[in-house]
Amino acid sequence: MVPKHVAASIDRWFDKDDELTFFERITLQQEGEEKYLDEPFAIRFGHILEHVVSNMSIIINEGERIVGSVKEIIPSAEEREWAESLSRKWWGDHVSEEQRQESVSYYFSPGWVKRRNPKFFSLGHLAYDWETLITEGLGSYIQRVESIIEKGTYADDPDRSDFLRGALIAYNAHVLFIKRYADHAENLSALTVDQGERNRFKEIAERCAHIAEGKPRTFAEALQLIWFVALISQKIAGCGVFNFSRMDQYLKPFYDNDIAKKKLDPELALELIIEFYAKNNEIMFLADHMSQETEAVIKNLELTYDDPNYITLAGKLADGTSGVNELSFLFIRASALLKLKNPFVVVRWHDGISSSFFKEVVNAMRKNATIVIYNDETMLPALEEFGIEWSDAIDYGFYGCNDPSIGALEGGLRQLWMNLVWPYELALNGGIPFGNPDARAEDNFSLKDRIQIGLMSGYVAGRAFDTDEPVKSMEAFIELYREQMVFLLEQYRTIMEQDYKKETKWNAGKIRIEDLFLRGTIEHGETWITGGTKYHKVTIQGSGLATAINSLAAIDEAVFIQKRYTLDQLREAVATNFEGHTEMRTYLLLLPKFGNDDERVDRYAPIVVNAFADAV
Repeated sequence: MVPKHVAASIDRWFDKDDELTFFERITLQQEGEEKYLDEPFAIRFGHILEHVVSNMSIIINEGERIVGSVKEIIPSAEEREWAESLSRKWWGDHVSEEQRQESVSYYFSPGWVKRRNPKFFSLGHLAYDWETLITEGLGSYIQRVESIIEKGTYADDPDRSDFLRGALIAYNAHVLFIKRYADHAENLSALTVDQGERNRFKEIAERCAHIAEGKPRTFAEALQLIWFVALISQKIAGCGVFNFSRMDQYLKPFYDNDIAKKKLDPELALELIIEFYAKNNEIMFLADHMSQETEAVIKNLELTYDDPNYITLAGKLADGTSGVNELSFLFIRASALLKLKNPFVVVRWHDGISSSFFKEVVNAMRKNATIVIYNDETMLPALEEFGIEWSDAIDYGFYGCNDPSIGALEGGLRQLWMNLVWPYELALNGGIPFGNPDARAEDNFSLKDRIQIGLMSGYVAGRAFDTDEPVKSMEAFIELYREQMVFLLEQYRTIMEQDYKKETKWNAGKIRIEDLFLRGTIEHGETWITGGTKYHKVTIQGSGLATAINSLAAIDEAVFIQKRYTLDQLREAVATNFEGHTEMRTYLLLLPKFGNDDERVDRYAPIVVNAFADAV
C-alpha cells in the first residue's frame, strides 16, 4: 500500500499551481554570484553553492522518512520581473551567438536554458557514480581531493588547482546541507510531544548526521544520501534528467544486510522505495518543455521542471547471469502502485530473464506505470561496436529522452539530431535544396544551427551532381541517398570538432556540479567537458524516419515499378510544391505508407536506418 503521507503529497502535487517556484534558488544564487564576483570560476562556483545551501529553507514534511525538499512560492509581480530580467541578461537578443557559445558552448533551445545562469550552469542528462557515493560516502570525496591538493599534483597548473579547490568547497557544501537537516530534525524532536513523531525525527537526525560524511550503513541511509545529492544537483544547479543506473544492483548489499539483521523487511523496503519515487516526483511540474508556447512553460522559472529521472533494473551481469533480484520486483511494484511520470523505469530484458519478473513488469505497464523495455541482446553489442568497453557497457542505463548512458564515465548531454529526409531531397535534386537553389555546401551549418538546431532544419546543400545523368534503378537512387547522408555528417563532424577545440579552451579551470560525482574528473583536475572522463560521446538521433521511408518507397513505386512518372517530373512538381500537379500529389498521397505491415514500404526501414548508422 502507498503510505498515507505519500498519497497526500501526490494529491497536493496534482493540485499544484503552475506558478509555484523555488524562488530561494534565484535570490541566493544571485547573492552568491555578487558576493564572490572576483574569484576564479570554479572557486566562485563552490562558494555560490555553499551560500545557497547555507541559507535555503530546510523542510521536513509530515510522515516522511526520506527527507529533502525545497520551499516553493508564487512570486510577486516585482519578483517575477526581476527573475525575467536575469533571463534577458543571460540569454536576451543582445547576447550574440558567439557569446552564448563561449558561455556554455553546447546547448539547445533558448526555452530550455533561459533560467540557467551561465556562471552556474549544467544541462544534466547523465549518471553519477552512485555506487561509489553510497559505498564510500561523501567524506571519501573530500579526502581524495584534499590528498591531491596536499600532494601538489597540479600546483603548477592554476586551472586545475582552481578546479580542485572549487570542488572541495562544493563537497563541503553538500556536507553542510545534510548536517542542517540533522540539526533541524533534532530540534523538531525536542519540540515534539508525540512519542512516535519524536522517534521519527530522531531517526532522521541520526541518519542525516551519519551520512553527512560517513558511509551509509543501511538501505534507508543509502537512499537518503542519493536523494540529497540529486536534490542539490537538480534543484540548485539544474543538473537533472538523471540516470540513477542499476539501483537494484548497487542497493542489494544494503538490502541483504538489513534483512539479515532484521532491520528491514520487504514491506518496509517497498515503502522506502515509494518515498524515494515520490521525492523524485514532487520536484516535477505538470508542464512540458517541448511546449514552449504554453503559458505554464512561458511563466515557469524552474530549471528542471519536467525532467524525469531514470532507474535501470534487471539486465545481464558481468558474469553473464541475470541481474533480476528481490529489489527488482520491489521497484516494479512501486511503479505499479504509484503510476507516476517520475521516475522513469527502464527494464533490461535478456534471454532467460525470469518469467515471473517479466510478468510483473508487463502487468505494471498494463496498469499505466512508466516503464519501458530495452534488449540487452542488441544494446550490449551495439555499445561495444561504438567503442564502449564490455566492462563498462554491462552497466549501461538511460536518461531522457531515452538515450543510452554509461554511468559515471561520461559527462552530460551531447546530442545531435539528423533529419533523415534531407539526404533524400538532395539525392532527388542534384545536391541542392528545393527551397534555396542558391545554397552552397560551404555555407552549411551556421553557429546558430550548430548550437541550437543541428541537422534538423534550414536549407543545407549537399554534394553537387548532374541531374541529367540518368538514375537507372532504385538501387542507384539509394546510393545517391547514402552519399548525401555521408557528405552532410562528415561536414558537420568537421565543424563540430573545431567547436570542441574552442570549448576545451573556454572551459579550462571551470567546473560543473556533475564533475563532483564522475570518475576521472577529480583525478585529472578538470571538467568532463575538457576530457576529465573516460568517454566523451555525442549521441546522434535520426528524425523523420517514417517520412524518409515513405519517400523512398514512393520513388520506387512511381518511377521504377509502375513507371508512372520520371525523376525529372517529380523534381519539377516538388520544386513548385505540387502547384499544377494535383493528380500526381493525390497519387503519391494514396501510395502505401510505413507502419501498416506492407512490405513494399516497410522494407525501406532497414535501408534508411543502415544508411544512417553506416554514415555515423
